[in-house]
Amino acid sequence: MFENNIVINYLEKYSDLLLEEKINLQAQQKNIEQEIKETVAFRKLLEEKNDSSFEIFTPHIVNSKNKEEIKKLEQQEEKKKLELQEILEQIEQQEEKYEELAVVIKQAKQDYANHQEKSSLQNSLDEIVYKRLEQFITKIDLCSNLLNLDSMRCKIELDNMKKSVLDMQHELQKVFQPYNTIKNNDARKK
Repeated sequence: MFENNIVINYLEKYSDLLLEEKINLQAQQKNIEQEIKETVAFRKLLEEKNDSSFEIFTPHIVNSKNKEEIKKLEQQEEKKKLELQEILEQIEQQEEKYEELAVVIKQAKQDYANHQEKSSLQNSLDEIVYKRLEQFITKIDLCSNLLNLDSMRCKIELDNMKKSVLDMQHELQKVFQPYNTIKNNDARKK
């Protein structure tokens, strides 16, 4: 199950990359917002200087260059607002990808943990079953030797072995019952 660990590590690195991209986009967002604020402030300053109501109170000539500059600033402001909207959409997409990936990573880790637990249980059961089978083989050898000498004793030993095998079968059914239920549920989902 080494491959699953590699996949999880890859997904986590990809998740980190998405988070880093989101942070970069947020920094760009702040820069653009700051540029928009500065542009708006400068445009308002120029508009105040060119305000026609000032002409009534103070004698000054409306500067045509200021009007051109105001138009350029308005265009620049609109362009920056569009850039900002694109970045906000990219940030939203990055967040969605990050959240989806977090769910996948969580599920992969859970699956890996379940597999590890199952493997550990399987190894323990294999050892127990193997030892019990060795005991049965030893008893069968003993019974085959006793058969000619003491058939009654042999019958008692065989009955004891039969009871032990049935007990072991019952214990194994209890142990595997939860996993069989999960396996059956997974098969139904597919």
